[in-house]
Amino acid sequence: MIKFFRHIRKNLLMENKTGKYFKYAIGEIILVVIGILIALQINNWNESRNARNEEQIILKALKTEVSENQKILTKDLKRHSNVLRLLTELGNYIEPKPKLITDKRLDSLMFSIGWLPTYTPKEGVINSVITSGKISLIKNNELNSKLASWNSFLNHYKTTLNWSEKDVFDLVLPYLKENYPLKRVLRLFGSENIKKSTFKFSQEAILSDMVFETIVAERIIDASDSFEAAQKLYDYQAEVLELIKTELNQ
Repeated sequence: MIKFFRHIRKNLLMENKTGKYFKYAIGEIILVVIGILIALQINNWNESRNARNEEQIILKALKTEVSENQKILTKDLKRHSNVLRLLTELGNYIEPKPKLITDKRLDSLMFSIGWLPTYTPKEGVINSVITSGKISLIKNNELNSKLASWNSFLNHYKTTLNWSEKDVFDLVLPYLKENYPLKRVLRLFGSENIKKSTFKFSQEAILSDMVFETIVAERIIDASDSFEAAQKLYDYQAEVLELIKTELNQ
């Protein structure tokens, strides 16, 4: 094609048709520019299509991962709510002249005071998207912004769980070692084959102890904070899921 154009220009020059030559040269330049622009447009279109395809793959993977985390959090929220209810009940029994309850019920309440929640979410996809910079492929600005806040919500929840762990090891266990045969609640941890402790303890002394009241109050705060943080994380992920679904349906 290039040789063909050169041949035409050469003939025009040889025939001394300078005016036609320049007009032809300008036309040739315009054709070349148009060709380049078309090529660039096609290239941009291909890149845009590839980016959109990759965005769809990322969104589908995120949807699966966040949905699985929501299932985990749903169970966690129920556990937090149950523990908070039991701790509140235990706290209500503590007073200078307590009303005694059955040992079986006290065992259940003592189980709640030492319960340590854990949360291990699936975060391979979202961490990869954020650290690799592929988050920029997500064109929905609201979704993009929310995904960038993932670590903030997750770390807040994990911090509350760490507080619970610290209080259990620093406050609860030292107190129970001195005042309550912890073996009594092992069956509640799934150790049904272990013989129940036969050591005596004073229920009245425990339920009338101001130190124990303070420990229970601290654990109520822990449980309340964890429940609230879990709920915020759950609500945040629910919003993310809705935005992802909207993008996938477009």
